[in-house]
Amino acid sequence: MNWLMRFINILIIEDNLYDYESLSRNLSYMDSIGKIIHLDNGEKAVNYLFQTGEYTDPANFIKPDIILLDIELPRLNGKEVLENIKEKGSDEIKNIPVIIFTSLDDNFNNKKCFELGAKGYLNKPIQIKYLKDFLVAFNLV
Repeated sequence: MNWLMRFINILIIEDNLYDYESLSRNLSYMDSIGKIIHLDNGEKAVNYLFQTGEYTDPANFIKPDIILLDIELPRLNGKEVLENIKEKGSDEIKNIPVIIFTSLDDNFNNKKCFELGAKGYLNKPIQIKYLKDFLVAFNLV
């Protein structure tokens, strides 16, 4: 392994444990993956990114390099999480690329997510080769 390799941290916001485990397993085969942070609802995601609620200790905060955001989430849906990130986040948080992923074929929500600042869209189950394309496009690997 190249010691100059950059490791990327990924925040996965997904309430379906099967989908998360499948994605996480596929990511584990990539050499460039650092930490994978998993949150299972939109409220936790916003609290994590803004370091509020149960996530106030900065020692436990790992800044993600990319966010994979399911559109269908409990408490706050993916669109609401994206709105919070882009409207209320610090510049550092706002600049983290957000990739929406979903099993829905909903052009209205997809368009709205792009208008809110999502950088990409993937259908479930996520094919790792398409995720790699985004990582390359964002100069993360």
